This record gives sequence, structure tokens and C-alpha cells, in this order.
Amino acid sequence: MLLSNWLIFRLCLTVRTASALWNIIHDCDETYNYWEPLHHLLHGSGFQTWEYSPQYALRSYLYLWLYSPPAILISWLGGSKVTQFYAIRFWMAVWTAAAETVAFGALKQRLDKNKSLSKSLSVYSLAFVAFSATSAGLFVSGTAFLPSSFAMQLAYACLAAWLTDRYALAVACIAAMAIVGWPFAAAIGLPLAVDLIALKRKPGLFVAYSAVSGLSLAIPVALTDTLAYGRPTLSPINLLSYNVLNSGSHLYGTSPLSYYLMNYALNFTPLMPLILIAGLLAALVGQSASRQDRQLRWKLLLWLSPLLLWNAIFFLQAHKEERFLYPCYPFLCLALAVALESIRHRLGSWTVPCIIAGFAAFSLSRILATTLAYQSHVTIYHRLAGHGPAGRLCLGKEWHRFPSAFLLPHGWSVGFVRSEFRGQLPGRFGLADQPFNLDNREETARYLNVTSDCDYLIDRRSNELDSVRYTELEPDYLATGDWQLLEDLPILEPDKSHRLFRAFYLPWLFERSVRFSSYVLLRRVT
Repeated sequence: MLLSNWLIFRLCLTVRTASALWNIIHDCDETYNYWEPLHHLLHGSGFQTWEYSPQYALRSYLYLWLYSPPAILISWLGGSKVTQFYAIRFWMAVWTAAAETVAFGALKQRLDKNKSLSKSLSVYSLAFVAFSATSAGLFVSGTAFLPSSFAMQLAYACLAAWLTDRYALAVACIAAMAIVGWPFAAAIGLPLAVDLIALKRKPGLFVAYSAVSGLSLAIPVALTDTLAYGRPTLSPINLLSYNVLNSGSHLYGTSPLSYYLMNYALNFTPLMPLILIAGLLAALVGQSASRQDRQLRWKLLLWLSPLLLWNAIFFLQAHKEERFLYPCYPFLCLALAVALESIRHRLGSWTVPCIIAGFAAFSLSRILATTLAYQSHVTIYHRLAGHGPAGRLCLGKEWHRFPSAFLLPHGWSVGFVRSEFRGQLPGRFGLADQPFNLDNREETARYLNVTSDCDYLIDRRSNELDSVRYTELEPDYLATGDWQLLEDLPILEPDKSHRLFRAFYLPWLFERSVRFSSYVLLRRVT
């Protein structure tokens, strides 16, 4: 088992390392709520969102410090901020790969106890890790600097502990998700609580495990937040209070139920619903060979219940984001593995390699399409150093694609100029009396003067007359004659591209079916 676990870890780490190197930043919340505050802690500067205002104190500083060791080491060795950025991502890759491996080993260990399942053993465990390692969703979430990714890693560990009846560790994983990372992730632990309280009939143990884990984690979180915010506070309580009492999430957009269905189809391939429906139906109507097998099927349903509960909760929320689904990914991979075993039992062993190969091919196609479509908003920052001297870089309508100050060369700074966006942009750490609000209202004090304050500008320009709409606040800066073109990189125009071939890369069809605009770096003409 040790050898097989080591091989699985190397496989997962290889995929996660590729993600650390080439995965783009998909969500501006990752940049402004996590990368920028960490840059502030390590380098003394960074954008500050209203969630980090001492008035609101919604975000955990202890969570940020967990990602600092590789950056501190690289800095001590004399490495650049760019190297620190990728070292932190590799740190995430290691933890995700380790979590996947631990869950694989626990599933294999659990099934080893059921001798009648010897033929199914390799299908359950290897299919679980195959779906996890190859899915486009894990390629994105495995190295994302987000509390929901942190919760996902701990969900793998929780599943591993639950599978092997280590309830104290499983409860501790849930507590860490909720207190250090994201308080809503506690919902993952409700079926675990039912198992321990109602099925195992050990409510005292559940209370004891929860109390010890909760206090052990809440105290350092409270101390860290109190020092950072300058007043006694506990960020997870503040975040819960804001979302429950203020219900302000709708200010950031609402989506229909189909939003998450589409996300699953993209991140776990269009094969996902087919595998689940065919496999789970086969499992429900199948006949077990023994009482032990029937008991295992019921246990599998219990272990899969966090997936059902999580989706029931988040599908009903008006505000939907892809990252909200990350914590249930381990249980989705388990569901796919269970379904695949049921399909194999009914149709034969040939279905296993065919389905896994098809799943992996769809996933690779999705990863390539996303990377080729949007890599320019990271690549362009890598090229800043070649266009010195250092200066102030300004962002207008492309503010939401800024990856991180970790990718800025030494001596460069970045700021915002006004665009058609009317929400609240981040302020800066270290500036006194910055206005912040709960209502996502525009704060005009954030803006620089594009004429007098900007040395460089990143913008998106049209390659077709009707591709990008120019306005007074979002003009064609290059056409004004005040700016010189330094870099011109392609970036996807989704509205002008074929919906299928922009989502999944197919050679020749991708190039012929999608349209690109120009992602440009401009320098002011003096």
C-alpha cells in the first residue's frame, strides 16, 4: 500500500504542479481578498477590500499566514516576488496532492476489509483518484488561493478520516474548514454529525471532539485577527453575521439554477451526469451478494450525502459562484467512482478504461481551451520588466483581471482609473480614513488621473469594429495618440465565439471558431 500511495501521490503532484505553473487566476476575489493581503503582510503594500477594513473584519489573517512559509523562504534565499508567487502555488499543489492521496489510501483500506469486493476494490479506489486527478475542476481549485479550495483539501482529509472511523480527526478537519477557512463549509460535516450522534449513538464524543477542535482553532484565529484588526474580533463570526443578517451577497450578482449545472458540465465534463445517472441507478437496483455488501452500499450513501446536502444548499442561493462548489468535489469524485463500479458490474470491465479515458480527454480539452483563451492576462505581467523603466501601471476596465502584485517587477506600482464599472473597488492597506461601504457603492477616491498619474496602461482593444464598445470612460486609448503600444496579446471574445469550441479545445476547430481581441500594454508618450 505504501508503494501504491507513493505512486498516486507522484501522479497527483505532477498534475497539480502543472496547475501551479499554468492555471490562470479565474476569480478577482482570489486576487484582491487573498493574494493582495498576503503581499501586504510580506512586502508592506497591497490592495485592501472592504472585508479587511477593521470596521467589518470579515477575513481571517491566520488563513493568510498559512501560505507564507514558501514565500518567506524564497525571500530569504534572495528570490524574486514572481518566484514567491509560484512557490506558494506549489505549496498548494503539494497539499492538494497529499489530500487526494490520503483519501485514496483510506478508501482502499476501507474496501480491503470487505473481501467479497476484491474485484471491485481497484475500480473504486483507482477510479476515485483518476476522476480527481484528471478533472478540470480540480485543475482550477487545486492551486487556487481561496478558502473554498482550503476547505476542499480538508474535505479530502475529512473523507479519509471518516472512511477509516477516525472521528476525532474528521471533526477536526470540519472545524478547521469552518474556523480558519470558510465558515459555511461546516455544512459538509452535518452528515458526519448524524453518523456519530444518531448511528453510532455517541453524542458525548461528538460534543467533546467539536469543543476541543473548535477552541483549539478559534483561540489562535481570534488572537491573530485581534492583532491584525486592532480590536477584539473573530472573523468567521463576522462573516456569518454579515451573510445572515445583511444578506448582501445579491449585490454581487444572481444566477439561475442552470449556472451550477453548466459549471459541473464544464469542470467535470458532459459525461458526469451520464456516469452518475447510469451508475447510481444500477447501484440502487443491483443485488448484493452478501449482507456485508448491502451494509457497504448504505455506508457509501452516507459518505456521499455531503455532496447531496451541499448542492441542495448552494443551488438554492441566488448568488452563485464556481468556487462555492469546491468543497464538495471530493465527494463528487467518490460518487463518480461508485457509479463507474456499478456500470462495470452491469456492462463489463471494458467500460472502466473507456469512461476514464473519455473523462480525461474532455478535461484536458477544457483545460487547454481556458488556458489558451485567457493566459494573456497573466503573461502580459511577466513581460513588464522588459519595458522599463519602472513606473505606475494603470488599470481601467481590466481591473478584474489583475493577477497579483507578486507579478509586478521591482519598483512598479499599480492603480485604477475610472471605467464604466460602478461598484466598489479596493483601497490600499496602510492608508488612513479610507471610505468603505457594505453596499458595493462606487468610491471615487480610489481613482487616479489617467492623464497625469499613469506611465503604463493595460487595456483590451477590439480587432473588429463591433467587438469592443468604446465610451468616454473606456476609450480606445491607443487611437488617441497619447499612448505607445508595447505588447499585443490575444484574449478570447466570448460573445463572438462558438459556445462549444470556446469551452472545449479541439485542434483546428478552436482556431476557426473562436475570436480574439487584443490585450495590450501601453506606455504614455512623453
